[in-house]
Amino acid sequence: MSSKTEINPKILEAFLQAERRAMVSRLLKGVVHNLSGVIQQVRLPLDLIELHLSQDQIQEAASTMDSVQAGVTKLTEELQLLAGRSSQDCDDEIRELELSTLIEEQLAFWPGDMFFKHEARVETDLPYLDTRTKAPYMDVALAFNALLANALESLKESGENLLRINLADQGEMVWILIEDHGPGPNPDLGDSIFDPFVTTKDAEHPGLGLFLARKALEKWGGIIKHQGNEPCVFAIGLPRQG
Repeated sequence: MSSKTEINPKILEAFLQAERRAMVSRLLKGVVHNLSGVIQQVRLPLDLIELHLSQDQIQEAASTMDSVQAGVTKLTEELQLLAGRSSQDCDDEIRELELSTLIEEQLAFWPGDMFFKHEARVETDLPYLDTRTKAPYMDVALAFNALLANALESLKESGENLLRINLADQGEMVWILIEDHGPGPNPDLGDSIFDPFVTTKDAEHPGLGLFLARKALEKWGGIIKHQGNEPCVFAIGLPRQG
């Protein structure tokens, strides 16, 4: 049973803007984590070069430079990724999106989350489908990351670690399916889990995540469904761009 709580449109937009900024902050954390690894990749060979030069092992030092070059290249790629994502995540322009690409790009930021990196076992099935849709990148990314964050939190609570992300093609809609083996929402809540301020979690979770995720997609013809527990599956549906 849904409470049908209504929120003033201006307040709703303020909530959405805050959630978009929070999403960008989470992604930046992932970039910092990725760059830390790249810096270590560059730093170690430089230390070895210093050692080699002190021992007059110039030829070995030259070969070590290949590793340094690889690290610099990776660092450049990460900075380009950050610049591109920051631009898209702060842009509300409606554009054609390839959902499989969006999923891969967003997952690349999540290793900054220690549970995601070290404990979660993420399986993706992104078959070659026409998964183009038309919507602002940041709104689709917001919805995807909200469901992904919920799934990871559910896995932490349950002690499970398997997370599946699939793409499905059903007629005029393309679906992103996020599946985990955590407890899932209370079945008694029904569709009210998408209402504002509905939550079974602690005070740190105000119950806006699913509500804002659904609202972010509604104006673009998108929907979010809870397809049941055991396993828990949430689905994002977006109109196919013909």
